[in-house]
Amino acid sequence: MKDLRESVRQGKFSIREISDKARRIEDVVRLDIGQPDYPTPESVKKAAEEALRSKKIKYTSLWGMKELRKEISRYEGHKLDEVTKENVLVTTGGTGALFSVFSTLCEPGENILFNDPCWTVYSLQSKVSSVEINQTEFFKDGELDKENIKESIGEDTKAIVVNNPENPSGRVYSKKELEEIAEVAKEEGLWIIADEVYDRMLYNAKHVSMGEIAPERSIIINSMSKNFAMTGWRIGWVIAGDEEIIHELGKVNRATTACPNTLAQYAALEALKEEDDYIEEMLEEYKGRRDLMQDYIDELGWSYVEPRGAFYLFPEVNQDSWKFSKKLLEEEKVAVVPGEPSGENSSEKIRLCFGSADKEDIKKGMERIQRFL
Repeated sequence: MKDLRESVRQGKFSIREISDKARRIEDVVRLDIGQPDYPTPESVKKAAEEALRSKKIKYTSLWGMKELRKEISRYEGHKLDEVTKENVLVTTGGTGALFSVFSTLCEPGENILFNDPCWTVYSLQSKVSSVEINQTEFFKDGELDKENIKESIGEDTKAIVVNNPENPSGRVYSKKELEEIAEVAKEEGLWIIADEVYDRMLYNAKHVSMGEIAPERSIIINSMSKNFAMTGWRIGWVIAGDEEIIHELGKVNRATTACPNTLAQYAALEALKEEDDYIEEMLEEYKGRRDLMQDYIDELGWSYVEPRGAFYLFPEVNQDSWKFSKKLLEEEKVAVVPGEPSGENSSEKIRLCFGSADKEDIKKGMERIQRFL
């Protein structure tokens, strides 16, 4: 057999190594997988069932259903100067949206700048899409380090990713921080890829979209997965002010999935129409879980960024995160995510998810961690 592509070989599943082991352990507490434990609303499931009964199971436009694109343009309308369905590409999840953008923006050898820490899949996507990952700390001692960001940009840097709210830290960027990043992007001629898939998942914080700050150079990513508890439905999207960008991004949909899942698009259409009540109920529960987990972590004396968005805590455990995570799983049956895959400077941190564990499981898991330490 001929050799496989080296960049793909170098990619790692990272989080899945812990997850796969955890699945095989009885009485395990899962604080690893980043997904809501809330069910998809009944009305949303019924919309998919009705589409199936009506035999609405054919291909849609490779840019997504016209009705769904129109509804997304309403939902996201505040983020750019003007959003119509022509500014929207529907994708197979937010992951598909990111892959489309990475693949379309960059020539082989060009790079995209990411924060340390960042979502681990960014690194894997960069390898399978022939984009180089360029990673640095956007923040030092809790403050945005504008100069460090500028110094990390090279001739081959094409874009900067701003994940707001941020996975894994739960950080929510302020308007001033976004303005400073936008200023750097403008000076250096970079695109800004705004990954905003947790934009409704906020705790005493306000989300400001990068599109509101720099509409002319922002490409915005969002999805149904987190805000609407629809991870397995796999519907995401890209919005951009320039319709030509959306047209070109559609070629990646055509080459990979032809179009997003038709039944899931009908489900997403229904969910977007009824958004507010369901999201508020989830947020109230998640805030209680976050506060509970923070109380335990404060007792342990671990340092962390206070999560004002998403559903993660990312504390410093002051030891190798892989060894810590594996030993914790083996000895106390608690699954957490090591920080090392999120960045070189995150190698002694772990990610804890309170989105997929109720208060009883959080209490059980954190007490086991206390005993382990």
